[in-house]
Amino acid sequence: MKIIVVDDMRVNLETVKIALKPDGYEIQTFQSSLECANALKDVTTDLFLLDMEMPELTGLELAAKIRAVQKFSRAPILFFTSSVDPEHLEKAFEIGAVDFLPKHLSHLEIRLRVRNALKLAQANDKLQQQAKMLEIYLRLIFHDLASPLTVCDHNLRRLKTLDLEAQGPVLEKVSKSLGRISDLIADTRSFFQGAVPTKFCSPSQLTADMQFIYEHRLSEKSIKIEERNNAGEATKVKIPRSFMAHQIMANVISNSIKYSDAGSNILIAYLSPKEAEGGTYMDIIIRDYGKGMTKEQVESFAAGHVSMSTTGTTGETGTGSGVMIAKFFLSKFGATIDIKSYTEKTPENERGTVVKLTVPVAVS
Repeated sequence: MKIIVVDDMRVNLETVKIALKPDGYEIQTFQSSLECANALKDVTTDLFLLDMEMPELTGLELAAKIRAVQKFSRAPILFFTSSVDPEHLEKAFEIGAVDFLPKHLSHLEIRLRVRNALKLAQANDKLQQQAKMLEIYLRLIFHDLASPLTVCDHNLRRLKTLDLEAQGPVLEKVSKSLGRISDLIADTRSFFQGAVPTKFCSPSQLTADMQFIYEHRLSEKSIKIEERNNAGEATKVKIPRSFMAHQIMANVISNSIKYSDAGSNILIAYLSPKEAEGGTYMDIIIRDYGKGMTKEQVESFAAGHVSMSTTGTTGETGTGSGVMIAKFFLSKFGATIDIKSYTEKTPENERGTVVKLTVPVAVS
């Protein structure tokens, strides 16, 4: 781990280096607070140890500059001080100081204070990561339960208009959707507990999943899904089916439907697997012929910005979370996404959007 120490007295810098040497930290020292401030964009560290009283910038002024740098927004800051001025102490805590080290401390006390500050920072980082994972988990549940619940709702409404004999296939769709909900919850829970499901799927299964999930929306806009499969049914995507279908493919197809004109087609093409560094991969091309996206929208889409959602060709709205979810799961399984879009017809391309998913596969 790395520590930056700033003090205008060289003897104090040497004292800290000697005190911390047994713990094997990488220590970078600055005898000038202004020099440290100017170097912040180029350095990295796990902890700052600052003298409170320095001539160019005080420790408080330097700490404020440190906090203004995004990468150091949560880095622990400790102060060396001989001052017990309550006003200084209050300002230091407001900036984000985690401890104060009186200058008469022994080497052992310095080591223990630094060690505790680093442990506290690691614990806080872990809590932040857990909070972020919980946010993602909640987004996954709320976002990806929407499609099968919509299927259930649509088909249950249809039951009221059908005679008893015609209700069988409709009830079967409802049952299938409820099964998807159950699988999705179970697989997502297992994933966040560290167990990865192994229910892999073939290209035709993925296309069938898209047809089933979006049957109602496709029918509403008279859009057809066209499949071209050069990969063969022996090729299995090495991403669990529930994740590949619901969290990745469905989120891409949802946008394709949203931005496609009524009566158009959406192409799903599975290309032949290719050997690459780290294994065998297949490109999945999802091509719509809708209104396309601007360069700025493509960049927002690729970055997974939640706020990028815009209305579809018939006024459809959305949360924008789907992109973030798809990118999250792609990254977890070593897959990638590439997007190209055209807002008007050109000699080289039709209007619309091309999404390429490069995913790991197994070929039997």
